[in-house]
Amino acid sequence: MKTNSEVLALTVEDLGLSAGTTRWIRNLVLEQYPQQNADEPIFVSEVIAAYEKRESGDRYSFSRRKIPSETRLIKKLTELGLTRFDFLYLSPETVTQKEQKARTKEEWLKMPVLLLGTMKPNTIEYFARYRESVTDIQVHHLLGENHRIRTGHVKKFKKSFAATRALLKKLGFTTKDGGIMLIGTLEGQAQELALKYSLPMRTARTVVRIAKQEGWRYVAD
Repeated sequence: MKTNSEVLALTVEDLGLSAGTTRWIRNLVLEQYPQQNADEPIFVSEVIAAYEKRESGDRYSFSRRKIPSETRLIKKLTELGLTRFDFLYLSPETVTQKEQKARTKEEWLKMPVLLLGTMKPNTIEYFARYRESVTDIQVHHLLGENHRIRTGHVKKFKKSFAATRALLKKLGFTTKDGGIMLIGTLEGQAQELALKYSLPMRTARTVVRIAKQEGWRYVAD
């Protein structure tokens, strides 16, 4: 089995794909990087860069149907052992939780949310509405958002939020990191009360705890 570095250093021809697919791959790179000499070898690392460059502005990239050449390329790179850490457009299943946990919190903050594998692109698009592509949304954007303006979307994105929070927790993130870690939580609700009514956090937490025990319905602004 080749290492990831060795796979990235392979040429398009080394992949052993059909002539049609090889031609499509080469054209993809030359279209995205017209300054490149067509007679020079094209490496897998360049193919990945070209593919990601082409797809970055397409909001429907992850949902649209792939043409056969794309499917064959993605399948081949997966068979060679590349993961979503190497090529964002591979399946989330190519990354294990063990590999995810091997990255530090600081590393994760700068990584695309897609690498978590817990959010569908249309959910990420909610956070991406002020940016060009879902691939631009990094973990720090989820944690940096003011959770108060997101509370109303808890029901719509409940499963994605829950799965994302659960994974981020396993990766070392807590409610102290803010953002999505607070959405729908007692701590998040307490922070809202403290901010809205200028309450000490200790008092706000007590109010929220009593409300939960009494079964009072919590309605956010």
